[in-house]
Amino acid sequence: MSQVVGFNRLVLDLSYGTLNKTVAQLAAEFAGLLGLDVHGLFLQDKGVLALGEFPFARELRPLEGQWLSIDADRLAADVEFAAQRARRRFIEIVKAAGANPI
Repeated sequence: MSQVVGFNRLVLDLSYGTLNKTVAQLAAEFAGLLGLDVHGLFLQDKGVLALGEFPFARELRPLEGQWLSIDADRLAADVEFAAQRARRRFIEIVKAAGANPI
């Protein structure tokens, strides 16, 4: 006997600038047509955050023309800022498409 599998959510990747406005709008509209919730998922790469712990790790700052040591606190703050920005954009885009972001 076959079993019907139902879906109740659509999940969009918000990680590190991957949120495409057109794709998010289409996904939100699609979710609305199917009666699905729209979820945003931002995964933090622990490997990126761990870079700040290595004394030999450097970052290139092209505007300054320098290689500098990675500041772990600044890196963590930058990742948090990226997550908050992605969340705001996600909510804005999904609401504009008439769906409810979660």
